[in-house]
Amino acid sequence: MERISADEGQQYAHRLAYERARGPIPEGKQVDHLCRQRDCVNPEHLELVTQVENIRRGRGTKLTVDEVRAIKRSTDPLEELASRFRVTASHISQIRNGKAWTDVEA
Repeated sequence: MERISADEGQQYAHRLAYERARGPIPEGKQVDHLCRQRDCVNPEHLELVTQVENIRRGRGTKLTVDEVRAIKRSTDPLEELASRFRVTASHISQIRNGKAWTDVEA
């Protein structure tokens, strides 16, 4: 990610682009690149997210928040859910047991 000089001092270009287009970035939020291009400064491609969500997206996570909610509500067998959502049964178990995706309510 590129740093640039601005009135505010050294700053990441994507953060500056976001702030100039949409306003200040609230504490506890980060700017994520929806286009997955780290050098992009198009405000239409930038979204505020929590650090947890930014990390999750960056890892190429296969599950969406809605899918995790469905897993948490489901009583289907682990293997069936794993096949349906294209993840391991172990990951389904971690979600159900509160060891993964802990910030998502059922």
